[in-house]
Amino acid sequence: MDLSEIARIWTEGCIIKSDLMKSLVETIKKDSKIIFSEPWSSIIKKSHADVQAVATKCINSQLHIPCFLESLNYFHGLNTADGSANLIQAQRDYFGAHTYKLKDDESQKSYHTEWI
Repeated sequence: MDLSEIARIWTEGCIIKSDLMKSLVETIKKDSKIIFSEPWSSIIKKSHADVQAVATKCINSQLHIPCFLESLNYFHGLNTADGSANLIQAQRDYFGAHTYKLKDDESQKSYHTEWI
């Protein structure tokens, strides 16, 4: 799919008609990974604390904002070196004694923890 063309079509739609969409058309022509492209990358990084504050207030107020939270989680996943892989490995060791390796141990020895 031509994402730039899709964005261009949306710029003239009856629902989404904005300068934002027009600028996204140009960004997508250069790089489909908008989140890493300028000026979007800088804007996202600059507003990250505010986005987290809004998410926290919504959670504390028991407001249902699934798309907003998933967008924030997606951003965190892109900016986390290990993601949830360490947690998954710990669960595998807990439930099946599959062992794990320590990142700072150059011996590459496998470890198992008695979790209980």
